[in-house]
Amino acid sequence: MYFFNIQAIPKPDTDKAKETGGAYVNCWINFVLQDGAELLARYYIEQSGWIPGKKDDERWVEAEDYTDEPQLLEYYREAEEDGACFVYHAWPVGAEDDDDSDVSRA
Repeated sequence: MYFFNIQAIPKPDTDKAKETGGAYVNCWINFVLQDGAELLARYYIEQSGWIPGKKDDERWVEAEDYTDEPQLLEYYREAEEDGACFVYHAWPVGAEDDDDSDVSRA
């Protein structure tokens, strides 16, 4: 399965654009071809009201990669079952991304 970390900003015509400056989106995509997996990730980010941007990370992952990280293993397992899992690490308008950012799942 592929993992991507993709920067995104809310679409201007959405309610979240009033409060949210942007997000880093962790994407687990259960698809064997890298280019297809990335296209799916970007498609679903856009369908959730965001504009996908720069890709900061990309790698092939397996369940064993998360043996010491139960929360990440849960996201991996969700993508294994559903085909994809997205975790948004968002920050408010005008703020830098920091440890206090809001985290939501799509």
